[in-house]
Amino acid sequence: MDKLLKSNWFVILVSFILALMLYSIVAVPKNMQSNANDTGSRVKDGEERIENVPVEAYYDEEKYVVTGIPETAEITLSGSTTQIFMAKMEKSLEVYADLKDLGVGTHRVRLHHRGLSDGLDIAINPSTVMVTIEEKKSSDFPINIEYLNEDKLPEGYSVNEAIVTPTMASVYGSEEQLKNVGSVKGYVDLKNVKETFTKSIPIKVYDHNDNEIEGLSLNPTVIDVEVPITGPNKSVPIKINKVDSLPKESSIKSMTLNPDTVTVYGSVEAVESVDFVEATINLAKLPIKDKQTLTVDIPLPKGIKMAEPEQVEITIEIGKRETKTVKNIPLQISGLRDGQKLIFTKPSGGKIDVEMSGASSILEKIVPDDINAYVDATGLGEGKHTVKVKINGPQNIDWKEKEVTFEIK
Repeated sequence: MDKLLKSNWFVILVSFILALMLYSIVAVPKNMQSNANDTGSRVKDGEERIENVPVEAYYDEEKYVVTGIPETAEITLSGSTTQIFMAKMEKSLEVYADLKDLGVGTHRVRLHHRGLSDGLDIAINPSTVMVTIEEKKSSDFPINIEYLNEDKLPEGYSVNEAIVTPTMASVYGSEEQLKNVGSVKGYVDLKNVKETFTKSIPIKVYDHNDNEIEGLSLNPTVIDVEVPITGPNKSVPIKINKVDSLPKESSIKSMTLNPDTVTVYGSVEAVESVDFVEATINLAKLPIKDKQTLTVDIPLPKGIKMAEPEQVEITIEIGKRETKTVKNIPLQISGLRDGQKLIFTKPSGGKIDVEMSGASSILEKIVPDDINAYVDATGLGEGKHTVKVKINGPQNIDWKEKEVTFEIK
C-alpha cells in the first residue's frame, strides 16, 4: 500500500476520479436531478380550476369597437399546491387578448395570461376566440326621463316635465350597433315626493323595444335632473277692490287685468275654499291722466302658500264723468217667504227711474235690459217697510241710491 501511495501514477488516477465525480455533481441538469426525486415531489403537486376570470382586450379604443371577446374565461392551474394557493391569494392573474396590431375585420385570436409564477402551468378555456373589429362611430341622442311611481304622489300633487342637464348624450359604437339605439334615458322615483327636487342619476342606452343595450360607450353616464313637483292648485279669477274715489269730474272708462286669473297653491282643503283673489287699488291716489298701468300685489287667502303670478297689471282709462237716467226699471223681489205677499206703495207701480254717472263711452251703451234693480225682503215680517234698492249693472258705473216702500201681507 505504501508503494501505491508513493506511485505518481496512482495519485494521478485518484485525482482524475475525484475530479470526474465533482464535475458530474455540478454539471448534471437540474431537471435530471429533479427526476430522481419525482417520487417525493409528486405528492406535493396539485391542479385547480378557476371560473369567471375576467378577460381584458387591448386595442385602440378611440378608433375601434370590438365584439366577440368573452366577459370571462375558465383557467386550470397545475403545479405546487403552495404556488397555486399563493397565486389565488395574490390575485395577480390576468387573461387578455392583444389586438393592437389588428385592423378592421374578423380575426381568430389567442387568449394570453400573465401575473403567475413561472413554476405554474395554466390552461385557458377558451384558448382562442373569434373577434370582430369595426370602426368606431358616434351619434347624439336626446336624454329622456321616465318617472316611476307617479301614481304614488300624495293627493293633489302632480309632476311636470323634468329639466335635464345636459340635454344630449353621445353614444359610441359600430355603425350597426348605433342603428339599434332607440333611446337614452334615466329613471326617477316619485314615491311620496311633495316638493321640487334635484338629483344626479345614471342613464343607459335602450333599443327600439326598450331593452337595455350593453357594450356601447356613453358620454355622459350620469346627469343632473330637476323634477318640478306641483302641489294642489287651481286657477281663480281676480276681483278688483276700489278704495276711495276719483275727483267728482272724473270717471273710469275701462279697467283691464293682465293676467285676469291667478293660480293658487296650498293644501287640498285651502285650495278648494278659494273662489277668487282680490287686488286693491286706491282711486284717490291715482294720477289723473287718460291711461295708466299699475302693478298690484295679490294678497294670499288664508291657507294658501303661493299665488302665481304674485302680481298683476291693471290698466285704467279715465274720462270725464257724465250722468244718465234710465226710466221704468221694474223692481225684482228676493228673500220673500212662502205665503207672503209684497205690495209696492212707493212707487206704486213697482218701477223706478235709475240715475247713474260714469264715462260717456259706457253710459251711451247702457239699455234697460242691462240693469237689474231689486229689493231684499229676507227676514221681514208683515207690515210696511222702507228699504234701499240694490242695483246691478255694467262695471265702473256709480248708481244713485234709491229707497222704496212696500207692504208685506
